[in-house]
Amino acid sequence: MQSDVLVFHSIQDLYKSIDIWEPESLEFDCHRYEVSMNKVKRTMLPYRNMFYQISLFKYGVQDIKVNSKPYTMDEGTLFFSTSGNVQSWEIIEDLTGFVMFFSSTFLSSSIINSRILENFPFFGVDSNIVIKVNADQFAKLSSIYNEILEELSGDYFGKWEIIRSLLLLIMHQSSRIYYSKDDSEPDIIDSQRHIVKKFQTLLSQHYEQLYLGRDVSLKIASDYASELYIHPNYLNQVTKKVLGKTASSLIKEKTIHEAKVLLYQTNFSISEIAYKLGFETNTYFSRFFKKETGKTPSEYKNSPNL
Repeated sequence: MQSDVLVFHSIQDLYKSIDIWEPESLEFDCHRYEVSMNKVKRTMLPYRNMFYQISLFKYGVQDIKVNSKPYTMDEGTLFFSTSGNVQSWEIIEDLTGFVMFFSSTFLSSSIINSRILENFPFFGVDSNIVIKVNADQFAKLSSIYNEILEELSGDYFGKWEIIRSLLLLIMHQSSRIYYSKDDSEPDIIDSQRHIVKKFQTLLSQHYEQLYLGRDVSLKIASDYASELYIHPNYLNQVTKKVLGKTASSLIKEKTIHEAKVLLYQTNFSISEIAYKLGFETNTYFSRFFKKETGKTPSEYKNSPNL
C-alpha cells in the first residue's frame, strides 16, 4: 500500500512515472499512442492528475478507472479526464490514436477567458467522460490532432497560440458531438446547464483544495448555492433535473469517493482522513461513512475484496 496517492502536478511528472520521454512543455503535450507503445508502462496504479486529458482512440483496448468507475477505451472512443481525477489503467491491446494533456494555465496564459473550461460538459463531476464517435467525426478530430502535432514539431514563434486555438477547436467539436448524443429532457435550458456546470467545477475545486491542505472545511449544498448566488433549493432542483441527482447527493458521493481513495490507497489514519476531508471530528466522519456505505471506515480499509 502506498503512503499516499501519487499526485502528478505536471505532465513531466506523469511522463517520468510511465517511462516515456520528457515533454517540451510542462503545460501541454500531444502525441500518437503508437509512438509510445514500446516504452510506456502497460499498467498504472491509481494516481491523481492536476491537469486535463483528451484522448481519441482509433484501435486497441485500454481499461481505465476514473474515480473508481470502470471504462473500456476501444475503437472510435473519445475520452476526457478532468484535473483532480484519480485514475488507473491497463493496456490490453496496443493503442493507436492520439492523447493530449494540458493544464488550465496553458489556456489562461493567453487572452482566452481563464474560465473557458467551465463551458465544456465533459469536464465536470459526474459528467459523461466517454463518447463514441463515427468515422466522419473521427476524421475531423484526427485532422485537428495532426495539425497540433505539426505545430509542435515546428519552430514558428507563434506556435503555442496556434496550438491553443486548435485545442479549443477540438473541445468545441467534442462538445458538439457530446450534445448531439445528449438524451436529457428537452426542457432543460442552457442557463440550468450552466448552473450545474459551475457547481461541478466548484465541487471539484473544493476537493482539490482539501486534498492539497489549502482548505479545511466541509461544504454543504447551501455553501455552493451561496457562491452561485442562488437558493439552495433551486440548486438541488436544477441538478436533479439535469443530472438526476440533487446537489446534496452529488456532494455526498464525491466525499465518499475521496474517503474510499484515502482509506484504501494510503496509510493515513482514520483521524487524518477525517481532517483531510474537512470533518470536524473523527466520530462525525465515521458516522457519515457508515451511514452512506454500510461499513465503518476501519471495516472498509481492512476489507480484502473492494
